[in-house]
Parts: sequence; C-alpha cells; structure tokens
Amino acid sequence: MSPRIPRLQLLEFEDLAWCPQAVRDGLTDYLEFVLGSFAPYHALIPRMAAALDATSATCIVDLGAGAGGPWRRLLPEICRHTGKPLSLLLTDLYPHASASCPAHLGMGVSYWRDPVDARRVPEALAGFRTQFGAFHHLAPADARRVLEDAVRSRQGIVIAEITERRLVAILRMAVVPFAILLGAPFMRPIRWERLFWTYLLPVIPAVALLDAVVSCLRTYTAEELLGLAREAGANGYEWEAGRERSPDSPFTITWLIGYPSRRTGVSSRRASPGEERRVAQGVA
Repeated sequence: MSPRIPRLQLLEFEDLAWCPQAVRDGLTDYLEFVLGSFAPYHALIPRMAAALDATSATCIVDLGAGAGGPWRRLLPEICRHTGKPLSLLLTDLYPHASASCPAHLGMGVSYWRDPVDARRVPEALAGFRTQFGAFHHLAPADARRVLEDAVRSRQGIVIAEITERRLVAILRMAVVPFAILLGAPFMRPIRWERLFWTYLLPVIPAVALLDAVVSCLRTYTAEELLGLAREAGANGYEWEAGRERSPDSPFTITWLIGYPSRRTGVSSRRASPGEERRVAQGVA
C-alpha cells in the first residue's frame, strides 16, 4: 500500500463559476460513463439498503449529481436489494444541461432545475441524501456544514469517493485523457459540444486529467470523514466510515454513512468479506 499524501485544498477547473457549461457537462458526462461502465459503488449497496431501511426513506436526494453519476445502474440494484421502489431526485450547484430530461437514467429519476447548495438543501427537497465523488470539492468547514445540514433536517446521508490521496491512485489518472478520447463516441446522449471540446479543441481531456489529480489530493480519508461527522454535533446519529475494495472494478471506495439513531450505545459488526477496513461505528 502506497503512503498517503497530506490533503491539499486545491481548486478544480469545474469548481470555477466561469467554467464553460459545455466543458463542465462534458466532464460530468465522462464520469457518468465511467461509473456506469465499472459500477464501483455497487459494493456499498448492502450498507445503503440497510440505511434506507433504518430511515424508512423512499426518496433519495443526490447532491452534486452532475450528469447522474452512478445512478443508471445503481438505482435499480438498490431497489432490488430493498425490495421497494425508490424515487431519485438529482441536484447540483451547477445543473447539467440535460437537467430537464434525465431519461437515460431510467424511470423514477428527476432533476431539480435550480442550483442546490449541499450546505443548505431546501426543506422542500426531503429525502435520504447521497453524494458520490463530490464531497472532496469541499473544504473542511463546508464539508462539516453539509453533514450539519443533514443532521438538522434529520435526513440520512451517504458520502462515497473513488479517489484517494495515494501515489498509486494519482498515477492511475494518467489513463483519463485516453479513456475520454476513446469513449466519447459511445457516451449517450450524443452532444456535439462535447465532441467539439474533446477532439477539435481537446480541452475536456486535458482538464479531466488535471481535475482527476486534484481530486485525489483533496479526497478525505475514512478517519477524516468520521472526524467531520463528530464535529458536526451529530447527537442521536449513527455513523459508519470505512474503506472498501470494489470487487468488479479497479477502484477502492472511501465512504461515510449516517442516519438518525433508533437507539443509543455503540454497536459492532464483523467486517464483510469485501471490506478492507472499518474505522469506526457508533452513535456520535
């Protein structure tokens, strides 16, 4: 295992308000394509299903959704695992161009057209919150506010990342530009703007590489995620955090799950076979 690098709060190109929408959408289209192809977050389905059952939630509100992230394949599997239909509402601070029509993601999926700040989710958007591959964009104070807002609203929340602050993870990002150049013709729906910024002016591959490296350098560890949860003043909440290998993809997932507790005290469970390490579990 390669040594961990200190966290750096750098900026990604897509964080900038002046980033062209066509470029930002192209970056999130690529992420949706990769996550749909490799399905790395499927390793979290049993934990997510248990948290959804514990909260009796029937609606998921995804924060920082981009083009839909992993949901094209993830939502049907979670519904199958829970044995009940779930609706999904996608939100983003910079809504995708297809916000009004996420039909490619399947039934039961809608996209909130207005910008949504994950630190201050409107009360009207009630549901179990998720954030896939977006939490690292936030500085510690803002990340804490995201968790505080979920606790204040008494909503469950799942944070999950496939990037890591390890040299091997950063070196792996060298394939990103080539993956975009090879995969762009197969991304659906086809967008001429995306093809222009990929092939005629290859801004998307170049920016994707830079942002991927920065994403690794900004990603929180499981211990840091749990520390943020405790600092959020999450009384009466159950929190778990850990790092888990995805059996069918090259990614390792770092995750945090929290939801209102129905009891007090600390529980313990044995680690599942696919899990590398559980750092903590209990009521904060």
